[in-house]
Amino acid sequence: MTNNLIVAAIVAVVVLAFVAMNFLSKRRHSQTPSDVARALEDFVNGTGSRWDWDDFVSHPIQDPALEAIRVRCLTLDREFPPEKPGQFCGERGRDILREYARQLRQES
Repeated sequence: MTNNLIVAAIVAVVVLAFVAMNFLSKRRHSQTPSDVARALEDFVNGTGSRWDWDDFVSHPIQDPALEAIRVRCLTLDREFPPEKPGQFCGERGRDILREYARQLRQES
């Protein structure tokens, strides 16, 4: 009986994890210009949570224009290397992020 309860508990946890990941995946695919602007601003200003940037760059976006911005963000650290330890990219890269956010806010 105890083994059955353990197996049932494990199955329940796996199912809940799958449902949560599926929900988050769908949410990521339907980001709006405002969502992307906020992600960029939070990153540049250092106001996002620990994993926000990773979540943003790791999940494709349904809208092709927003997806192009996400993809560009993936290479900013190579185009504009960080000037100090702990930075993602150089100041020119951060300027690009700010400009994307400004443009997206104007469109919203």
